[in-house]
Amino acid sequence: MDERQCVRCEKPPKASTVMWKGLYAGRRGACTAVIEAAGGNYAVAQALLRPKTMDTTLRVYKKQITPQGLLAGMKQFQKSPGK
Repeated sequence: MDERQCVRCEKPPKASTVMWKGLYAGRRGACTAVIEAAGGNYAVAQALLRPKTMDTTLRVYKKQITPQGLLAGMKQFQKSPGK
């Protein structure tokens, strides 16, 4: 069997269209999601991510998202393969 074949279906896997952004991009995204889910409470994100100061949380991790950007991101997420 070819090394590039799936063990279950014995077909070669399709190439992924997802671009790798790195772990810190995921960390920043998770922080933004936590802040927004907590109603803007930055202390929750700081307790979760454990940066040294609140300034680091505000300066590095919280990113502003426009409503249009959020909708565009959700559309991309819904189109992504594997869902």
